[in-house]
Amino acid sequence: MQNKKRKEWENVMKAKKLATFLIATAVMLTMVFTVNTSVLAQDLAVVYAEIPDGWEDPHLWSWGDSGGAFPDWPGGRMEPDANNPGWYFAHVPTDMAYVIISADVDGGREQTADLELEGLPVWVSVTSAEEATLTTSQLTEGDLPIPLTMEVVYAEIPEGWDMPHIWSWGDAGSAFPDWPGGIMAPDPNNPGWYYIHIPSNMGYIIVSADVEDGREQTADLELTGLPVWVSVTSPDEATLSTEKLTDGDIPAYVGELPEPPPPQEDAPETDLITVRAKVPDAWMDPGVWAWNNDYGSVFPSWPGQEFTEVDGDWHVMQIPGWINGIIINAINGGVQTDDIMVEMGRDLWIAVIAGDGSYHYDYAEFDPDSIGEIEDEPLPTLAPAVEFTQPAPVEEEAPSSSQDDDNGGLPGIAVAGIVVAIAAGLGAVVFIGTKKKKG
Repeated sequence: MQNKKRKEWENVMKAKKLATFLIATAVMLTMVFTVNTSVLAQDLAVVYAEIPDGWEDPHLWSWGDSGGAFPDWPGGRMEPDANNPGWYFAHVPTDMAYVIISADVDGGREQTADLELEGLPVWVSVTSAEEATLTTSQLTEGDLPIPLTMEVVYAEIPEGWDMPHIWSWGDAGSAFPDWPGGIMAPDPNNPGWYYIHIPSNMGYIIVSADVEDGREQTADLELTGLPVWVSVTSPDEATLSTEKLTDGDIPAYVGELPEPPPPQEDAPETDLITVRAKVPDAWMDPGVWAWNNDYGSVFPSWPGQEFTEVDGDWHVMQIPGWINGIIINAINGGVQTDDIMVEMGRDLWIAVIAGDGSYHYDYAEFDPDSIGEIEDEPLPTLAPAVEFTQPAPVEEEAPSSSQDDDNGGLPGIAVAGIVVAIAAGLGAVVFIGTKKKKG
């Protein structure tokens, strides 16, 4: 049964891979002819806001002559600055002319009037919905937060390597939802070279491709800068350079970054539970991702937290008891179980049976060696896309200060919308843009 499921899964993945390749090529051709109209994540500036007591989950709405910075109201979530308590920040394009700060207040939403910008970066001190002051003089301490950008990775691959992919990860998690990552598009101006965009906070990549008898891949390649050009000679030999090795302009990124998950402020106070897991020997650095469908995730970013304690055969960790979903993963989120839905407030024993993520769990200790093969567990869903702190801007018309939650953002760039729509219709991931549903 398990072999049959895996064969079906492999056939689905082959079909999906072909569709993804065709979409990636279409995206590449689209970008060649529409570079001047694509939205880039570069040229952003920070907006800081200090908000009144009782204002929670602040968001930033911003617009200018070129359109709006965010796809829909209330805009981008503002992140708290750990170095400056009470201050929140978000990034907007440098050509924005107005901002609105809004936040949740007693079950409703308060907002400022339209605040005209006289320069960026800017610090906004909000006293009430009717009163706010702006200054371009820095009111916070330390360096300003750097906006996330999408940077290109080029790869030159050996003869016989087909349909190359990139797998990439860093401290924030993995860049793509499942192995082998994102498919690379061929560059028509540079035969033999393929490219893809990844977030600027990635630290490592793996280049892999189809060969006659399976799939070849490089070792983990550490990034010392982006953009980067990778020349792959064989699975055991690859060189990286931040000096440009291709001719012509670097293709622009078309797309938008997903918004981060909601905060966990509503999670109830509960006792800790103990999670014990046994994993295959090949699962290096195992860890836990845990969440509740109503309260969000325990950890700020995928793949969660690694186990640091071992008791006999079991890796051990304590986490909040309010969780009702859990994933055991390893290799920085590269392998994982499927979503395991559990009862709140109960200790867990989880045995991962095989490398594909098959598992058995219970609320009482059991002998993991007595479980044997699992015939009816689903194949695993692999790592979700990395979550970012800011969505990229999309083009739209400016709202008035009376904008409310019923009014979504106007359509962005038509080309980007068409590409996203095609990708969604075929269920394929071309670049980054989807986020695994936890639970």
